[in-house]
Amino acid sequence: MSALNHSPRINFFLDVSVETAQKRINERGGPTDWKETSDILQRARRAYHETILHYNGRIITIDAERDLETVVDEVTKHITNTFE
Repeated sequence: MSALNHSPRINFFLDVSVETAQKRINERGGPTDWKETSDILQRARRAYHETILHYNGRIITIDAERDLETVVDEVTKHITNTFE
């Protein structure tokens, strides 16, 4: 059986507000991408939230507004619990 016929056991959506996304984009420096406008980021976030509803708990939403270490710890905990 091909690996392409398998669904992942765990999926994450790292959720941040448009404001936080833009702040982080600006902090990283360098050129911005055309996909990084407020309007496109808002539409993408809304589309992800709508998509998650259709997957009935198969996608874990992580509040990525928090600091990196806290987000990594939460993701790690979910992975550990899934594969124990």
